[in-house]
This record gives sequence, C-alpha cells and structure tokens, in this order.
Amino acid sequence: MPQRAVLKEKILNFIDASPAFSLSPGTEHEQEFHHLALEVFAYQFENNEAYQRLCRLRNATPETVQRWQDIPAVTTTSFKSVPLFCHPLENAGFVFYTSGTTRTQPGEHYFYDLDLYKKGSLKSFAAACLDDRQRLPMLIIGPSAEFFPHSSLGRMFSWCMREYGEDGSAILFTPRGVDVEFACDWLEEYAGAGKALIILATSLALADLVTALEETGARIPLPAGSRILDTGGSKGRHLTIPRAELLQRTASVFALPETMIFNEYGMTEMSSQYYQTSILSGQLGADPAVHLSSPWLRSLACDPDTLELLPEGSKGILRHFDLLNLDSVAMLQTEDLGQVQGHSLILHGRLPGAEPRGCSLLSESLLSYRQ
Repeated sequence: MPQRAVLKEKILNFIDASPAFSLSPGTEHEQEFHHLALEVFAYQFENNEAYQRLCRLRNATPETVQRWQDIPAVTTTSFKSVPLFCHPLENAGFVFYTSGTTRTQPGEHYFYDLDLYKKGSLKSFAAACLDDRQRLPMLIIGPSAEFFPHSSLGRMFSWCMREYGEDGSAILFTPRGVDVEFACDWLEEYAGAGKALIILATSLALADLVTALEETGARIPLPAGSRILDTGGSKGRHLTIPRAELLQRTASVFALPETMIFNEYGMTEMSSQYYQTSILSGQLGADPAVHLSSPWLRSLACDPDTLELLPEGSKGILRHFDLLNLDSVAMLQTEDLGQVQGHSLILHGRLPGAEPRGCSLLSESLLSYRQ
C-alpha cells in the first residue's frame, strides 16, 4: 500500500492547504490540483482493473492523458453493475449503497478507509453552514450512521453532529421516517430558549415534517441565526413538491428567511459536495443562485449525445472529478444538467427521459469488462 499511502497524504495536505471555498484559488493551487489529479488517475488505472479496461478501450493511459479534463469518466450508474475498487473487495473497510428502486439494484461505492471523505466533508460543511459559530444545537431529520450504516450521507451527518453539534443535539429519523412529535418538541424547546439551531435534512424528510406541521396548523418560529441544510435525496421515493414551493412552505412554517435554507448537492458515488448557502455567497461575493465546490472537486459540462466537453458556461450533463474518490474512480459522468463556471455550478435538474446516448455507450464499454 505504499503508493496509496503517499498519495493519500498528498491529498490530505492539499485539503489542509486549501481554502474550503474560493472562486479563484490561484495558478499555483490549480497546478497542484492538476498534478494530483493525474497522479490519482495513474494510481486508479494501475489498480482498478475494470476502470483500466475502459481507459484502454478509449486509448487513454497515464502516458497519453495530459490534462485532468481528459481523464476518462465512468457513469454513476456503473456502480450498480461493476465493482469499481482499487483493492480486493475483501479489503474494503466500508461500502455505501446508492438508492435502488423496486426495479434496480443499488450501486455500491467501496472505500479502503474514510479519512479523505471525513476531512473534506467536515471542512466544507463548517465553512458553508456554520459561519463563525463553532457549535450549534443540531437536529438530524435524515439518515445517520447509527440507523443507516451504509448511507454516505448518514455518515457525513453523524460526523457533523459529533464535531459541530451542541450537547442535546438529536437524531429524529429512523427507517420508519421522521419522528414528528419529538422533532416538534425538540424544536419548540430550543426556539423557546432563543438559541439559534441547525436542521440537517433530506428534501423528502423536510417535506414530511413541514406537511405534518401544516396539517395541524402549527408554526415553530426559529430563533434568529437558525438555518436548515436541505441535501436533496429521497431514498427511493420521489419528491413531488417543486423546490421553490418547498422553500416557501418551510420558510413560512419556521418563520425563517428563505436565504437561511441552504442546499447541498452530492451523491453516494462522490466523496465531495457542492453547497449553496448565503454564508458562502456573502463571504465570496458569489451569485446566491450558484452552488460552490471545494478546491478538491472540479466539474465539467458535456454534450449528452457525444460526451464532448462544452465551453465554460454552456448547459450540459455534468462530469465531476473528485480527488477524494481515491479508492474507486475519481472522474464521474452523471445525468444531471448544469452550467459550470470555474468552481461554481448552476443546477438544472436531471436530463429527462432515458439515459443519455453518450452515457449509455460509456456504460456499455465498462460492462464489456464482465464478458
């Protein structure tokens, strides 16, 4: 494992030396990211047999790839059919599952250890959601490691609570759903004490709580400085409420400015996150509508049919390179639509209809490894 240990240490040092978020990290920083990205690609090419097969089919090797933007991607759906891991599966310390449906099996994202994921996630979360506060009373109405050990979001939520939650913070979400009664009691107690708090939630759990409060006619005005982090995600169920409506209803029930309802964009197949928060937009002078990434995560927009890279600012399906995905594949092709400008991202939802032609062909290339 010497190669992995050295590369892991380089990435940990890069996280330490980087600002959590920046619109323009600088030339030296960009060069360091570029060098690390190519090192990660070379490591994964050598150690991930399925990924190496895909790269060779595309005539891409560490000797021929000169830019991080040209590193071959795997589709996020590939995690459902091929083990994408740089070690024997018996050496996996952790595995996180994507949300499956009644017709599809979940994907599996294997990790040797979680050190990179933990360090990057906590640094990004604190900068995006806590401003100058060290700790806040925290309510989790979403997955946690305690109840959902194979949820990557649950692991992150639990880390955030242990690191940044005050005593008395609570997890009120289990496989049965949101414990609405106890959630209301908890919120009323802290609201009555006038203590700013933070709620970490999936969109669906937040909608369930808001709907339950609306049905009883209850409102729980939260103290000034309170904030809610909506992470999307529905664990196999579909949210039918448009996001704009969910924001309005949540703000009304909790007497909270919509600017204090934050959003996180991430996925099980990726170890880093994008954030859209008024804290970041205020500090960096960014457009409040954009999501911002930490310097160890970069994104590109691609043509849905050809997967050719598009100019910055063009609308296309998103491709992400995540340095923290050391043990699997760092370059991920999604079906999410968006526009990329440097370290900022405007999301446009998912591409409607079937899997994009380019993604389908990419998946077929990887699946041929199993033949």
